[in-house]
Amino acid sequence: MTEEKIQKVLDNGDLSQIAENTKTTEEPSKDDPDQPIGEISETEEAEIPQEDISAPDETEILRNEITRLRSILEEKETAAERNMRELKEFMRLFPDTPLQNVPSEVWAKVKDGIPLSAAYALHEKELALMAYRAKEINDINAARSAGKAGAHDGNEYFSCDEVRMMSQKEVHENYDKIRSSMKHWR
Repeated sequence: MTEEKIQKVLDNGDLSQIAENTKTTEEPSKDDPDQPIGEISETEEAEIPQEDISAPDETEILRNEITRLRSILEEKETAAERNMRELKEFMRLFPDTPLQNVPSEVWAKVKDGIPLSAAYALHEKELALMAYRAKEINDINAARSAGKAGAHDGNEYFSCDEVRMMSQKEVHENYDKIRSSMKHWR
């Protein structure tokens, strides 16, 4: 609105026309205290800090943390219940075995997720199998053996070399012993 029109409106005494006709096209000054509050430029709108809508609020963060902690607690309670159940089962199945006598290999298997009773039973089975194999090997070796060195009992065996060194008469006298000794020769 030009100054002439403003003067004319002021002379008529109608101030409402001034308010309606004073819309400016120029950028309002930030330092102008007379600038109406309703007229804020786009640059000033960009300067107003806006809340980050994408970031969760503190309440949501706390809820998520509580949920995470509850699930950890449930897992630990479940693990503790499982451990108690496994200990009871072990004591029922192996009443003569104190937990202090359980070997470290068994505890390593328990850490890997195998139940205590199963790990201990497997350990005992492995020990029994090793003892059985050792006995088999000892029996085979005893059968092949010529006997104890220096032992002169009635079941004396002769080696192949000893029989070769014997005379015809010695072979004839010891024929039965030589026949039983032949079982142990290779």
